[in-house]
Amino acid sequence: MKAMGFRKQGRNFSRKAEGYIECVSIQGSSWNSGDEPWHFYVNVAVAIDGIPLRENAKFHAGGRLEGLAPSAPPAYDLTAANLESLASEISGYVSEACGRIPNALRDVKPRALQGWYSPLPVPGTWLNEKFA
Repeated sequence: MKAMGFRKQGRNFSRKAEGYIECVSIQGSSWNSGDEPWHFYVNVAVAIDGIPLRENAKFHAGGRLEGLAPSAPPAYDLTAANLESLASEISGYVSEACGRIPNALRDVKPRALQGWYSPLPVPGTWLNEKFA
């Protein structure tokens, strides 16, 4: 992820893009113990420059990696043996997802301007909603 320009803080990776900030976070399963495998999910979130965030919010939109990278699995199992291959695999999915963010922002931005948090991607059934 560092090679892609992301900065790491804990389990969060973020980078500045043109007009927004991308964040990729690793969410461990609540069922994990000290044993392998370590089960986790990958989340993607976006904060748009120049649009105020809702109170206590850090992002305007977010969702699971597979929402923006349909070929990505919904969850991962990390072991000592698959660490490097899994990191490479996830980096590929993150690259795919981040490449789709600019298109997704077309649907997110009008909602964010109304103060609404949106899933990534915004479901098609939500796109015809009337803004209050």
